[in-house]
Amino acid sequence: MIVFELALLMLLLRQYQIENAAFLRLAALAFGGFVVHALLPLRYRLTFFAGLSFSGIALVLGFENGAWLVGIGLLLIGICHIPVSFTVRGLMLLGVGAVLAAQRAALLPFPWSEA
Repeated sequence: MIVFELALLMLLLRQYQIENAAFLRLAALAFGGFVVHALLPLRYRLTFFAGLSFSGIALVLGFENGAWLVGIGLLLIGICHIPVSFTVRGLMLLGVGAVLAAQRAALLPFPWSEA
C-alpha cells in the first residue's frame, strides 16, 4: 500500500511541478530507496542507507561539491572526536566555523561552486 502512495505522490510532484527538478530527482531516489530498504535483510540496511545518502548528495550537488560537503562534515566530526579537552575542541570548531562562514560570505576564496 505504501508503495502505491509513494508512486502517487511522485506523480503529483511531477504533474504539478511542485518544487524544482533537484527535489524531484531526490524524491525519486528516496522513494525507490525506501522500497529497497524495506526489502533488505537487517544486516544490509545501514550500509544501503549510507550509500543512498551519499548518492542523494551527489545527485543534488554533483560529485565535486558533494565530496566537499562530505569532507567538511567528516572534518567537523573528526574535530569532535579529538582526544583533547572540551574547550580546545569547542575553540577548534568555532575556528573552522568562522572560516566556513567567511567563505560563505565571500570574504575568503573557496574551491566549491556558489550553488
